[in-house]
Amino acid sequence: MRKLREIVGPRARWVLLTVPVVLFAMVAVFLLAGLLVRPRGAVTAAERLKAESDARTTIVQALGGLALLSGLYFTARTLRLNAQTLEVNREGQITERFTRAIDQLGEPEEEKLAIRLGGIYALERIARDSKDDHGPIMEVLTAFVREQARWQVNAPESSRPAADVQAVVTVLGRRSGQRRGEKEAKLDLREVDLRGADLTGAHLEWADLTGAHLEGATLLRAHLEEANLLRAPLEAAHLLGAPLEGAVLLAAHLEGAALLGTHLEGANLLRTHLEGANLGGAHLEGANLIQAHLEGANLPQAHLEEAHLLGAYLSAANLLGAHLEGADLPDAHLEEANLIAANLSGANLSGADLTGAHLEGADLTGAHLEGADLSQTFGLTSVQIELAITNDDTVLPKFDDGPE
Repeated sequence: MRKLREIVGPRARWVLLTVPVVLFAMVAVFLLAGLLVRPRGAVTAAERLKAESDARTTIVQALGGLALLSGLYFTARTLRLNAQTLEVNREGQITERFTRAIDQLGEPEEEKLAIRLGGIYALERIARDSKDDHGPIMEVLTAFVREQARWQVNAPESSRPAADVQAVVTVLGRRSGQRRGEKEAKLDLREVDLRGADLTGAHLEWADLTGAHLEGATLLRAHLEEANLLRAPLEAAHLLGAPLEGAVLLAAHLEGAALLGTHLEGANLLRTHLEGANLGGAHLEGANLIQAHLEGANLPQAHLEEAHLLGAYLSAANLLGAHLEGADLPDAHLEEANLIAANLSGANLSGADLTGAHLEGADLTGAHLEGADLSQTFGLTSVQIELAITNDDTVLPKFDDGPE
């Protein structure tokens, strides 16, 4: 029997098995029709033959239907088994690709840069193809950055990320949109050295960048909503138009940073250093700027409605036409600040130091100036003061347009 199976192929074996079954079914149909048809009473031979023929037709149709259903069942079972096999093969291929990419990423020699880059982009492709592997791959890539670009105290002053580190942060920034906005998928990039990195348009929502060094980095249109930038040095960083709503920038260093049109609504900027930063047209509505350093900052047309600026340092800041309606500015330092045409209606400036500040055309309607020192301001008129809220502790200047 084994020799027969070896001589004939699988198709021939199928034919050898099928032919007896078909012959048996044909014989059964003819015999079964004769047994089923037993007419009562006297019938002619022709009538009996017709009855047997009808019975055979019915049996054949029933068998045909049964065969069709059996075929459909076995086809569906085969397809299901094939799909399971394909899925197993696919998982095996992904695992193999993942392992190979990790091996490429682990090549330490400088001359193996091309191999490492290949591993990085292979991992990106796997993360896109496999939702289940997306999270682990992001963890592998962030671990690579933390290891290869760890902040060193004695790091050279001018620095840019290595090519493989830049490639990783580029991949991280364009990761799958299905996962990047989820808290549980946040990137761990604490204490990394990304000075001078190109993060244009990068999606870094929920990223933990605590203590990360981003001096001189390009973050143009980067997405940093809810990102943690606690104590992060961002001096001279380019953040034009970057969404930073709800970002934690507590004590971060943004001296000289370009933040034109940046969205910082509700951001925590407590004690943040923004000296000389360019915040023209920036949205800081409701932001926490308590004791923030904004000395010399450029804030023309900036939106600071309802912002918390208690004790903020705004000396020599340019607030030309800025929106400060309802802003909280008690004890703020506004010496020599440019508040020309600024809207301060309803703002709290009680106890604020406005020595040398320019208030020409500023809207002080309902502004709280209790205890504020306005004696050495420029451009302030009695009409503006009449619209503001003052008390006996408010120190007023000598007005040129009327009595004090």
